[in-house]
Amino acid sequence: MQMINKINTFFPEVTTHMGAGPCVAHPRVLQAMERPAISHLSADFLDLCQIVRGQLQYLLQTKNDFTIPFQGPASGALEAALTSILEPSDTILICQNGLYSERMAEIAKRLGANVVTVSHEWGEALDLNRIDAALKTNNNIKVVGYVHAETTTNRINDPIALQSIFNKYECLVLVDATGSILNQPVLTDAWGWDIVFTNAQKCLAAPSGLSPLSISNRAIQKIRTRKTQASSWMYDLNYLIDLWYEKSSISRPFHHNPPVNIMYGLHEALTLVQEQGIENIWKRHHTLGHILKNGLEAIGLEEHFAVPRENQIMNMTCYSNPKGLDDQKFRENLTLKHRLSISSGMGKLSGKVWRISTMGNIYLRDVLTCLTLIEFGLINAGVCKHESGTAIRSVENDIKKAMEEL
Repeated sequence: MQMINKINTFFPEVTTHMGAGPCVAHPRVLQAMERPAISHLSADFLDLCQIVRGQLQYLLQTKNDFTIPFQGPASGALEAALTSILEPSDTILICQNGLYSERMAEIAKRLGANVVTVSHEWGEALDLNRIDAALKTNNNIKVVGYVHAETTTNRINDPIALQSIFNKYECLVLVDATGSILNQPVLTDAWGWDIVFTNAQKCLAAPSGLSPLSISNRAIQKIRTRKTQASSWMYDLNYLIDLWYEKSSISRPFHHNPPVNIMYGLHEALTLVQEQGIENIWKRHHTLGHILKNGLEAIGLEEHFAVPRENQIMNMTCYSNPKGLDDQKFRENLTLKHRLSISSGMGKLSGKVWRISTMGNIYLRDVLTCLTLIEFGLINAGVCKHESGTAIRSVENDIKKAMEEL
């Protein structure tokens, strides 16, 4: 047997993440994950689950009893929801205008459902008339799905306008809120969403591995009364419904071993949300996002899509890469030399745009540092002709206001 002469640990340098995720966890969240492990079958863990359930209801602004931290990424929560809600003969309508809504359609197709899509160009506003016409033409549609905040394009889709159409057809509404949770209001009950999911590692700034998922009573009824068995055992929510509705640790059925210590981290992240107040978090992201966007535009960055400011994700950008700039080299330099991370585009936008955000535990000092580093980097690369300090000077009034309000 070969002897190991040297044992190396892995401890990366601290980086300020201002891309599309993941976000840096709060020190309290990291400390929470160091707490002693407990059995997932114990009364202690059941108590923790009930506490987290209430916290998630606050996060998602819902009274849905089945509001849980699904074990897995947001894509897993989506697949579990579609696997459980759709039978092979069911028809689902998906409104597409970005990468994640296209992924939603792909998963539904693989499950054997009849998928009707109302497709738009990336970044384009969803056409309410076309969606209405599709629902009217296909009167057997059981579920309609869309992405609330499409982070690949920075487009927010209007939940109130969409719901006014969906209500006429009494179909179940499935929404991906991964890009919008905590960035701006997510009002599950008020907007009539039946199934909503998000993830933990974006604006919530919790460790990845658990994804908030909430399902209404009428969607639960559809899952409970399906005529065929779900194609997946792990993703059959019937099992998880039994698990989460059972209030006794003795009678609680066994399904899988949940990540107890990650649950500690999620609980602490949700506690921080409660302490700060969800409205205050929305306000902080709105203010910082406004400063970030105005500062970047002052040094010449241009939006890739013509999305009006009121229809953009509050705290994210989607700007075209400056012409003549080596995108990968520039972003790598930011990360390696200055420990600042921003995101490139995804899919057809890979290497074409910058996605910069104030998600998670990002504050005014981080935004000002980001603006300064990007500005100096562009000046040094010869693609920015503005004087140094232009970005900060352009948002001085906004900075003063933020220092008073935040």
